[in-house]
Amino acid sequence: MNAADLKRLNPPDRPGVYLMRDDRPRIIYVGKALSLRKRLASYFRANGPEDPKTQALVARIDSLEFIVTNSELDALILESTLIKKHRPRYNVFMRDDKSYPYLKLTVQETYPRLVSTRKPFVDEARYFGPFLAGSLKETTRTLSRHFRLCQVKQVIDPNRRTRKNCLYYQMGQCDGACLGQVSAEAYARKVRALLDFLEGGPDEVSPHVEERMRQAAGEQQFEEAAGLRDQLGVLQSLRHQTVVSSTERNDYDLIGLARSGASAGVQILHIRQGKLEGRRQFHLQAAGVHALTEILAQTLTQYYSQPVTIPPVIMVPQKPEDEKVILAWLATQRKGRVALRLPRTREARQLMKMAETNAWLNLKQSISEAADELSEEDAKILKDLAARLGLSGPPRRVEGYDISNLSGQDAVGSRVVFTQGQPDQAQYRRYRIQSVTGPNDFAMLQEVLFRRLKRLKDEPQDTPDLIVVDGGAGQLSAVRLVL
Repeated sequence: MNAADLKRLNPPDRPGVYLMRDDRPRIIYVGKALSLRKRLASYFRANGPEDPKTQALVARIDSLEFIVTNSELDALILESTLIKKHRPRYNVFMRDDKSYPYLKLTVQETYPRLVSTRKPFVDEARYFGPFLAGSLKETTRTLSRHFRLCQVKQVIDPNRRTRKNCLYYQMGQCDGACLGQVSAEAYARKVRALLDFLEGGPDEVSPHVEERMRQAAGEQQFEEAAGLRDQLGVLQSLRHQTVVSSTERNDYDLIGLARSGASAGVQILHIRQGKLEGRRQFHLQAAGVHALTEILAQTLTQYYSQPVTIPPVIMVPQKPEDEKVILAWLATQRKGRVALRLPRTREARQLMKMAETNAWLNLKQSISEAADELSEEDAKILKDLAARLGLSGPPRRVEGYDISNLSGQDAVGSRVVFTQGQPDQAQYRRYRIQSVTGPNDFAMLQEVLFRRLKRLKDEPQDTPDLIVVDGGAGQLSAVRLVL
């Protein structure tokens, strides 16, 4: 694979994860990037990568794919999940790698407590996370104090009071649930308020912490102020959960659709134990005359008729045509019940958005590649044009320019573009003349061409093979000076 292949893939300037494969094709490297376009371009620079390991990696790349995520945090978590699953040859893989911390609310207890843990999903508690940085333990204490929850390590048994004293209660940091000072009903209301906060409800905690931070800074207690600043960062991450690692330990597939004209793109995300572990993507042809419900029905029947694992739940953007029949067929294929569900939780909706974004990018790439395939008639026309004009080959990109003005006033230049013999209206442009006064078509044409051609330094892929200008020998000579 080389720079030209990467240019055809046209990775977006967005965060995500990329997977590099060799010719077998095995995944040999998984990486993350804040900008997929810039990061992947760095592998295929003209002078090549500097370190020997990356040189060896690039030499073995036969193909690559990428998954766009909603944030750099999502990319990091997804990268970690895929490395653990595939163990690529060129990735560093630690067998005893540290897991990410979670917040754990012990809702299965009569008096729930909020704690931090690195071993989630071991009981029926509610988990929030994972999180990457910051003092999660200190944030746990802050939330517990704010919502007046018990902070002792032991499970509180309402029928058996073994504690006589509580330091947290004496310092006014809780309401003394472990001492029997608060009823289970009143305590449950505090827990509900905390859950509302963790699930994205009103934020009454951050302003309180921010005020404490400003007060500490004003008193020149800078270490305390820095710690409170870090807490604010963790509180923000609490309220913007990642979407590539769910706190629910469910297995399901999620199907995202994108549509453009007669074509449609499909992205199927595989969620296993709450983590995004893989995806499949497809380009559907001749989809233009069908409704989305029919396209979704065809996607379900065609994909799950293959030898693939059918999970108990499939998340879809809308219910397919003939839903009952498809459910019965899926149950037969899986030899167990299958449910089709719409995304209702915030995590599910964010995952659906991510799937649809990737489906659209893949569809856009497929359409672009199809546009580069000439029909037999267009190829003949372009070949004949090249012969008549003495060109070295058929012109892939043709640009035409003209100037329009009323006695030198309201002057504009126009550009039309043909790509592979077809009008490319998305590339049409209008230029408002800026530097020429009076009726001077030659100078106006020179300004337009100069402004257009100087952009080729940043956009070399748009270099025209043929430029056509309206006019005669004077206009031609003026443009040649610009060239």
